[in-house]
Amino acid sequence: MCAETDEEARRRADGIPFFQFALRFYGQSATRERPLPGTVKPVDEYEKWKRENPEGLARALSGGLIGSPETIRRKLRRFEPRISTRSSS
Repeated sequence: MCAETDEEARRRADGIPFFQFALRFYGQSATRERPLPGTVKPVDEYEKWKRENPEGLARALSGGLIGSPETIRRKLRRFEPRISTRSSS
């Protein structure tokens, strides 16, 4: 998610942590059992998780390619190949 500022990008990217939350919510059950249809509202569980885990939400929004154009460029530069100036002789 790219926006003019990092703050705006994080605000707009709220759906990304929801997707991650939903995968964990349904995938990390010790018994791998799913709630009966209609008994749980994932969005409500997500909102509860956000209130109880602000540091987890901040961590989710700081990773990946979320931010201003400059922030995203800086993150992508980490993947550029490094060219060695040492001789290989």
